Amino acid sequence: MKQKEIVHMYALTLNKEHKKDQKETRNFKHLKEILNKESVSDTFEDAIHEWTEIDRYFVTNDGYYCVCGKPNIHELCVIKNILTGIELTLGNCCIDRISSSDSRFFFKALAKISNDRLRSANKALINFAHKQNVFDHWEFAFYSNIWRKQNKTLTPKQLARKKYLNEKLLEAFKVTSIPKGVR
Repeated sequence: MKQKEIVHMYALTLNKEHKKDQKETRNFKHLKEILNKESVSDTFEDAIHEWTEIDRYFVTNDGYYCVCGKPNIHELCVIKNILTGIELTLGNCCIDRISSSDSRFFFKALAKISNDRLRSANKALINFAHKQNVFDHWEFAFYSNIWRKQNKTLTPKQLARKKYLNEKLLEAFKVTSIPKGVR
């Protein structure tokens, strides 16, 4: 496989259907400028294909900024340029604007299990945990099998394993608690 093919296999793809794309805000213009500046390609449409999402996590304290300039973000997505190795931290909204990411579902599930350790993660969180090697193959298969089942239908052993895996997710993605008003 050629390098260009590898880049496009894992790269972000521009989300042309995002509802905010019709209105290009000052922050979004700044995000596009930063991505262009840190990319090899000349245009934003080409530059976006150089980037891949490598991590997501939730932070409870303020003080984190998106590269677009938005302050006090809690839902962080880290992207990396495949060609240059540069890493940037974006907020959940920006990653949704530039790619067809499932991050909003990911963070919604984190909030849910943070408030109740016996709630189920969703497919977005389960898949990302497996991709990031938080879940091994057995844990991924187990959770994929039970995530839609009601707790009352699970055995006590399955319920204990689900709670353990939820704790593992919260630890891996740096979640201590979700502050009131967020999600």
